[in-house]
Amino acid sequence: ELDELNAMNARGGITAWEAWQWHQRTAVAQPDAYDPQVLVRVQRGSYLTDEDAAELYQQRKNWQERINAALAGFDALLMPTVPCIAPTIASLDDAQRYMEINALILRNPSTINMLDGCAISLPCHQPGSAPVGLSLASVHGDDARLISWALAVETALNRRSQS
Repeated sequence: ELDELNAMNARGGITAWEAWQWHQRTAVAQPDAYDPQVLVRVQRGSYLTDEDAAELYQQRKNWQERINAALAGFDALLMPTVPCIAPTIASLDDAQRYMEINALILRNPSTINMLDGCAISLPCHQPGSAPVGLSLASVHGDDARLISWALAVETALNRRSQS
């Protein structure tokens, strides 16, 4: 099911559609008010029709139902908050590299957003090292239970870092 996200988002997906609906007037009238990299992502939504959006929302609904069923027997998903340490801003001057890294960094949180799930990121790096997070995530409406799990995991992580 996770592989399906690439197809659903190939033309910008729901995020681009909704961003364009919100920013269209300003993006057309004042494009210089936007970071050029952000503007490109927002403008992707301009190529989607109302019918495309309706289809995307239906695909998302079907996808959510299947994912929710697959996760029903689990307390939470554990994963890195992002799959790599954030690069320096200087290393993102190339537009293509920026788009690739941006997509990679957003991959894990975007999956939970598409699920309409809930997540919390706990710092889990050693003092003095690059900050990284352990993400605990669950399905829509599972916030209270997820927070109780996160408190237990946070306590364990704090004990580990103090030893």
